[in-house]
Amino acid sequence: MAENIISGRRARPHAMAPGFAACAALVGLTLVACSPDAGDSDAGPAIADIDESGRHLPSLYVDRWVEVLEADGSNGPQKGYREALSACQEAGLPTRPLPEDDAGRVGTERWQLWRTAGQSAYRVEEWGYTSGDSARQEHCLFRSQRTGYHEFFDANQSIVLDLESGTRDVSPANPDELEPMPVESSEAESVAGWTGPQEQAVQGQPCMEWRSADGAVVCRWSGGAEWGFDASNPGEFEANLGPDRYSLVLKAEPAPGQAGSRLRTEQFVLDGAIDTAAMRPE
Repeated sequence: MAENIISGRRARPHAMAPGFAACAALVGLTLVACSPDAGDSDAGPAIADIDESGRHLPSLYVDRWVEVLEADGSNGPQKGYREALSACQEAGLPTRPLPEDDAGRVGTERWQLWRTAGQSAYRVEEWGYTSGDSARQEHCLFRSQRTGYHEFFDANQSIVLDLESGTRDVSPANPDELEPMPVESSEAESVAGWTGPQEQAVQGQPCMEWRSADGAVVCRWSGGAEWGFDASNPGEFEANLGPDRYSLVLKAEPAPGQAGSRLRTEQFVLDGAIDTAAMRPE
């Protein structure tokens, strides 16, 4: 049976924003739909360690949501679903709408990152929807669709889980994912056409905010150079490149009246209690 598949962009593992040098970092970016948040009461104690150079390696958890907006500020896939649902209902066709919570996630992604001493994990989830075969008048029977991946690294192994198929790929440990490489402070560097930086705070964490000539905004975490995170600005934030492992965008907005990517940070835990069980792809 043929299916219509409507979804946003599929995030790609290991993607990096253009212009960044590939310095090894000790953390990963990840997304999870059903795992407890890092700040829950069930979260374990803060975990930290000291590397060979004597650097303090704190636990880290970051939870971010991303969507690509049209020039009018709307979420295109979500708007398309609402219009299709309305047309089906008005035509009196057999219709099965999405649960409202799922409908509100269409066209969005969740990027989560966990890091502890000796472990890092990335999870990226993207929500869309599918419908049945129009030749059999099932195109108004909507179903939620979730795609993405979950990666986990420790001293023993690397695991990659495909969230749609459930396929697990286990390989030898990758030391580059666990060893921090400090970067020089470069917070004043930016591509041409951007002004800043202005020091801001998002979820209690410092970030350097840059503005383009047409009004796009991006704010990058400036508190992580010691652990390999670069705060320099390579230009406009583009969600289709996926999460950058060496630079944490904490806030992004497209220029007014233009299509582009929006990012918001829901939670940022540094050197605090995080849910270590949620790191593993199960």
